[in-house]
Amino acid sequence: MMKLIRVFLIVYTVLFLNFSQSYASVCENINQYRLKSGQKVIIVPQKNNPSVVVESFVNTGSKNETEVNSGVAHFLEHLFFKGTTNNKRGEFEKILETKGGVFNAATSKDYTYYYVKIADKYLDDAIRLHSDMLLNIAIPPEELKNERKVVLEEITRSKDNPSQRVFENFQSIVYQDSRYVKPVLGSADVIANISREEIFNFYNKYYTPSNMTTVIVGNVDPEKTLKKVADAFACAKKRPSTLTAPKPQKMPQNKRQIIEKTDTNSIYMVYGYNTKDSVKNKKEDYTLDILGMILGGSGESSKLYQTLKEKENLVQNISAGNFTLKDDGFFYVFSVYNPKNKDIVLEKVKQEIAKIKKEGVKPEELQKIKNIYKREFIYSNEKNDEIAFILGYSETVGTGVKEYCNYLNVVDSITTDDIKTAANRYLDDEKAFLSIVAPNGYVEAANKNTAAKTASPKVQFLEEYNGIKKYKLENGAIVLLNKYDSNDIVALKIYLKGGLLTEPKAGTSDILASTIAKSTKNRTNMQLNNDMENIGSYIGVSAAKEFFEISMKTTSQDFDKAFEVLQDVAENPLFEEKYIIDVKKDTLYNIKTSRDKPKNIAFEEFNTALFANSKLLYTGKLLEKTVPSINRQDVIRVYKTTFDPSNMLVSVAGDFDENDVLAKFSSFKHNPDFVPVEQSKLKIKAPALTSNKIVKTAKDSQGAWLVLGWLTDGFLNEKDYAALKVASTYLGSGFTSKLFINLREEKGLAYELASSFSSGYNTGVFMMYIGTNPANLQEVKTDFLKEIDYLKTKPLTQKELEDTKTKLIGRYMLAQETAENKAFLNGYWENFDKTYKFKDDYVKLIQSVSVQDIMHVADKYFSKPYVMSVVGEEEFVKNIDKE
Repeated sequence: MMKLIRVFLIVYTVLFLNFSQSYASVCENINQYRLKSGQKVIIVPQKNNPSVVVESFVNTGSKNETEVNSGVAHFLEHLFFKGTTNNKRGEFEKILETKGGVFNAATSKDYTYYYVKIADKYLDDAIRLHSDMLLNIAIPPEELKNERKVVLEEITRSKDNPSQRVFENFQSIVYQDSRYVKPVLGSADVIANISREEIFNFYNKYYTPSNMTTVIVGNVDPEKTLKKVADAFACAKKRPSTLTAPKPQKMPQNKRQIIEKTDTNSIYMVYGYNTKDSVKNKKEDYTLDILGMILGGSGESSKLYQTLKEKENLVQNISAGNFTLKDDGFFYVFSVYNPKNKDIVLEKVKQEIAKIKKEGVKPEELQKIKNIYKREFIYSNEKNDEIAFILGYSETVGTGVKEYCNYLNVVDSITTDDIKTAANRYLDDEKAFLSIVAPNGYVEAANKNTAAKTASPKVQFLEEYNGIKKYKLENGAIVLLNKYDSNDIVALKIYLKGGLLTEPKAGTSDILASTIAKSTKNRTNMQLNNDMENIGSYIGVSAAKEFFEISMKTTSQDFDKAFEVLQDVAENPLFEEKYIIDVKKDTLYNIKTSRDKPKNIAFEEFNTALFANSKLLYTGKLLEKTVPSINRQDVIRVYKTTFDPSNMLVSVAGDFDENDVLAKFSSFKHNPDFVPVEQSKLKIKAPALTSNKIVKTAKDSQGAWLVLGWLTDGFLNEKDYAALKVASTYLGSGFTSKLFINLREEKGLAYELASSFSSGYNTGVFMMYIGTNPANLQEVKTDFLKEIDYLKTKPLTQKELEDTKTKLIGRYMLAQETAENKAFLNGYWENFDKTYKFKDDYVKLIQSVSVQDIMHVADKYFSKPYVMSVVGEEEFVKNIDKE
């Protein structure tokens, strides 16, 4: 079954539906093979994309585990990156990352998959290393010891994520008589004690070519590539295993509810039904998919959202869906809400489900969802790794590649009667399951459209560079056009200078961004949602410190309709009081709920200390003080200082008519009340720290978090900006980074850790962070500062520097694969006065960084005072040494 990815389930599945030119092209170019070993190979040439993806699905996951090896599939996935009999630990990562490649793996209940994405010229390296990793795992004893700590830490951290916990608890009851009952992460007790021999037994049984499907998508020749795959996997040896496959459990389903009380601010609820009988009936299964979208998966126009969120504001968020494994499944409603509504939300959910069962859905509702599916599918076929995943998943968990290519016909055949029949068959409240994670103290309750004007514009052509044309319109707007026709997707970004740094009250810009598309003078909220969902397009508005960003993604055939809505939203927002009130409530509640996760607390305290007494300060603590006083006039005042074509930079990428786009944006009229923002406010510099700041937060949590960072110059200092980008990549980006190798690989101190460098005009932030066991906090702090000291005093080797720069540039180039990313990068630097050409200049700037540049910025910035934020159990946090 193909679904939307749900990370909190730790099961990766994809929803893909409906026809497009790119879809037809993929189906026409699918080449399927079976090697003598039994290994399945799928190769799809994509000539217009310079990347290639090599991906293998192994037909095993937590469903193949027993009580004595629960979690071994996921543990084994980690160990594949610890070296092979041919390549020592780190060689795999070093070769691929230095060529700009990205790679990873994921474990689910049904399968485990591994992928490499890289420039097509490195295909041979990708196949060679990919096959070696899968066929020749080494599991050195010392690596096993260290990675055991990492996986145990991951299990521990999962207990601090209420969304993940509520779904794991739900699955424990909905699958209690199934082999799917065991969680993917497994048992901490098992992972702490499982032997190397037991892990190899699992590997030997399931990691054989006959149990694998390898998918390659990209700029490749199928026959030549097939030979490369066959040669690479030919070295597989038959390996003995004493492992016995688990048998399905035969336990009566007698537990239908689980309520866990913990330290949260919100209630997290999953309510749902087992849908095992639908799995083998594809039409019935797909019908449940559509029913899930209608109920709670189609955005703000979904029934549950409209009733529980829009009309009654009972929930923080709500969604619904149909989740299918190979041999089982469930239909669910997931919601997060204030404890004061505990007696209401579930009953309202049941009422909406009962209404569907009794009244069914209208034909236009069904058609709208089908239209959404069409666009979702078009978007999912833009990237090679998404195509590879869909095909590998279909072959491993579904009924094969034919399911992918026949899916559209089945979906189009679904009727309103099918929806009603499926709802009545599967959504039986007498057989429902309920999982709740709630705050301590929770007590269970008793049972009209305006077309965009396209008058001939007066357009000034400014220049063309590297396929991008730059224009200035009569109304003052600057337009960047990057036209290509490899698919029919069109994406645009509109940047308007202003944002958080210029608002009179902190939070006003975010409230504006959240309410501007709620209703207009011409459209109600429902009409706006329906207009976009009926064509499967997307419009979003967000606020950053220096600008507002309006995003739109659609197809060339629907561009006119989508633009009509976009212009209406930008020019005619109502900012109705009721929506402002709701968004303010949501903002405050989201801040509170975010603190259910220790990681969020660590970053909030870090930013609060780093930017204290600065206009750059923007944290939950500040918003809790300012948001309650924000009113409609405050929002309108910010709108008037920002939303005008003279303050507009437009970046468009994809398949479009250039004259049409120029005419459309020329039709934007000046806001008579427009008052330009003070540009100087966008370029403020954070005040320097005078001493180190250590913020300690006690939290009753399983894991601990530490964030350590410094203030730097912004990107106006280009030389330092580039050197800091390289330094951050070297320290904490990817499997070959210093922090990853030294703190995770060598010492097993963390599951998640990284460094990052972000920048505005005049101020940047360089930070390192880690999630670890509370007992490791002092050691982690010492190691962080030690790595920084090395950066200041020990020069990188020339090879380390060149590998890091190649990695950084390679990932930067891969990030330009989609129309949306092209539109973003073209416009981003232009908006920051660097011009769109800086997209290419950035690469040259990174290439120019020297070893001395790295040491210079390290000494310049990291010799200054730092801020450290620590969150964890009080007995460990308080013992961090004092400055």
